[in-house]
Amino acid sequence: MKASILSSLVMLGLSSAFGPALLNAQNMEPIHFTIPFNFNVGSTAFRAGEYEVRKLSAWALSIQNSDGRASQIVLTQSGKPGTESGIANLLFHRYGDHYFLCRLSETGKGWELPPSAAEKELIAKRAEPGSLSLIASNK
Repeated sequence: MKASILSSLVMLGLSSAFGPALLNAQNMEPIHFTIPFNFNVGSTAFRAGEYEVRKLSAWALSIQNSDGRASQIVLTQSGKPGTESGIANLLFHRYGDHYFLCRLSETGKGWELPPSAAEKELIAKRAEPGSLSLIASNK
């Protein structure tokens, strides 16, 4: 009986915490990008192709390829917002042939992604990142 009540309270707490963010996310338009190289988001490796980025909340993004087979939800921090209306920008760190998504911005909003374990390992080896920016228009 106590386990049932505790389980119900936990579910109620989770739904009240995440419910508004998920409902709000349904109203947010996805951003579509064509990414011409393989890249990493967190611990997930993605192949070059068509991708959709959705804002799930103020701190979470979903990245999914066009066929829905590869996806990742990543927690973010507030980042530098975009300044051009209707333009979204993805920024990648590049180490040789390895690309890591590090920032997404659009008009008035920006998200920073924390470095993954693989990226931290490259940094520890004193690899200097290059940067590459991809732009998508939502007009």
